[in-house]
Amino acid sequence: PVDPLTGLTPTFRDLSGTTPPGVPKWAISSSATFSYDLGNGYGTYLRAEYDWQSKVQLSAQVPPDLGNYGQEALNASLGLTADRQHLEVMLWARNLTDYRTIIAAFPTVAQSGSYSGFPNEPRTYGVSFRFRF
Repeated sequence: PVDPLTGLTPTFRDLSGTTPPGVPKWAISSSATFSYDLGNGYGTYLRAEYDWQSKVQLSAQVPPDLGNYGQEALNASLGLTADRQHLEVMLWARNLTDYRTIIAAFPTVAQSGSYSGFPNEPRTYGVSFRFRF
């Protein structure tokens, strides 16, 4: 554990029987794709992905009450393909539920006793065009 007076961890420790930071006890990842042939070389698809992990200690240098977070993400895409034209258009969204969490934590530089973290990406949308030749 972190020494509350110095904000540092001891140089040598026995970690036997402990779980290293960043390794969740539970993690689930699943996806499903539905494809449909529209005929004449055209097709469409709908894809969904879901990732979840239980709360996990992000760093050994951050106290557990400050650096213990889980993750959850729901992503989806909808596409149209045209085989004869070698074209694909895809609408996509990441983090559809706009789940907010911290994905990394660390002691703040030059501020003893302070900690910083990086948030996950917010909900994002986009369009992708692909052309094969």
